[in-house]
Amino acid sequence: MLVAAVAAGSFVAYDAYADRHVTLVFANGSQPVPPLELTFYPEQLAFHSPSPPPAIGEHRMESQSDVVIGDNLVPGHGIVRYRGEGVGAGFAYVRLGEKHPTIQLRPPQTLTGRVGEPIGFWCMGWRCAGIRPVANAEVIVMGGGEHGIDLATARTDENGRFTVTGFDGELDALGLRVRAPGYAIVHESLIGSQEAEGGRAIIAVTPAPIRRGKLELNVDLDPTSLRLLARGLPGIDAVPKADGTFVFDHMPADLEARIIVHGLPETCSQSRTRTSIDGVALVVVGPGAIVSGCVLDHQRQPVAGALVWIGEETAINADSHGNYRITRALPGNCTVMAQIQVGKGRKARTLLGARTVRLDPNGRHVDIDITLDR
Repeated sequence: MLVAAVAAGSFVAYDAYADRHVTLVFANGSQPVPPLELTFYPEQLAFHSPSPPPAIGEHRMESQSDVVIGDNLVPGHGIVRYRGEGVGAGFAYVRLGEKHPTIQLRPPQTLTGRVGEPIGFWCMGWRCAGIRPVANAEVIVMGGGEHGIDLATARTDENGRFTVTGFDGELDALGLRVRAPGYAIVHESLIGSQEAEGGRAIIAVTPAPIRRGKLELNVDLDPTSLRLLARGLPGIDAVPKADGTFVFDHMPADLEARIIVHGLPETCSQSRTRTSIDGVALVVVGPGAIVSGCVLDHQRQPVAGALVWIGEETAINADSHGNYRITRALPGNCTVMAQIQVGKGRKARTLLGARTVRLDPNGRHVDIDITLDR
């Protein structure tokens, strides 16, 4: 009995350990795996986090082919970037408790090209007379597309030419980001090794007026510790000065974006403000509210995985017990919404629920349960 109990306890302990760790295995063809620098990032929506997102931490592998990573670097699921001598920088999505396929290392690749502004003239319609080189443009190969992480970076010379090297061009979901002062940001895809290796056509950029703003803090925060994001436009952000003023560059002339303050404590909220080409956008930060509760079906049973949101905020998922928690909510009257899709194919249908609540500044509103319709 004692042996059986010890064995059962060991099995449970091993399962608990496995659920909080993931093993990464690397292969380098017929060559040994070189020392690798691993950098871990959260896998977050780009709407509410900088792009690339801040790193969680780093780990260095010394001449070994595998490593066990815990939840201090991978909070459930995330992204790992790997770099090493003689291999192309790459990335992989990782998840705790799951067996991860072997990560194949490959030789580094190089991409060359030019960045320029088309010179237009009118002759029975607009025509291009050539390209004006753009110097000092930042060119980044992104892993995971425009919402991903940086793998390799270069800058253009006085002729607008660039050479970016040191990345694995055979990975899927590679993107190219170009940012030049006074020009709109550009995102393009890199598809396969044939396109990634060698030259690339001219990348055209267009002038972009800057957007000015002012961050007004009604809470005890240092404005320079915060970061302002242009929602839906990854790669466009700004750090306010000590007086709260900030400038957005690289935003297309015909677009305005919702401004998101990144780095706020859970108990703070921000005004819903958009950029303005004609004036100064005022973003007000003050006390916020926290709302929590459970999503229930019509039989008062918890609904796992339902989407929950307030107003225009990004939806969150309820956990496996139907519980949700929304932070940084604006005080005042609001409607907490919940939604989930049930069934498949023609029988699929969407269940909705809503709850009207008045939120208080610095309030913690608990037991705000939401019942979905039938």
